[in-house]
Amino acid sequence: MKSLAILFVVLVCLSAVSADNANPLVSTPVTVAPGTDITFNDVFPSVDTYLRQTYWYYLRNANIIYQANVNTLNSFLFFVIYRNLVGTFLVITTWDKAGQTTQVNTFVRLGDGY
Repeated sequence: MKSLAILFVVLVCLSAVSADNANPLVSTPVTVAPGTDITFNDVFPSVDTYLRQTYWYYLRNANIIYQANVNTLNSFLFFVIYRNLVGTFLVITTWDKAGQTTQVNTFVRLGDGY
């Protein structure tokens, strides 16, 4: 458990270092019932669909083996590890609440797949 916490802190630091405005913002709107707040469960399917369509050559038939979410004041931050025949991939994504846009901060292959 301690090593998982250390890994999470390292990943957060790497995402802060690697995040820059050179990555494009892609519109991924989410609709919710009027008067309710947007939650992770509302946003993640849209973000996951965008990632699987954009990076289909890496994420084809991939399974999610780890997912963590961080709720900040202005955005949701998603840490997702996908695994398939091609490899194991870490994707760190930011979803902006105001603009309802997605930005891929980090997309890296961690190692072999199955």
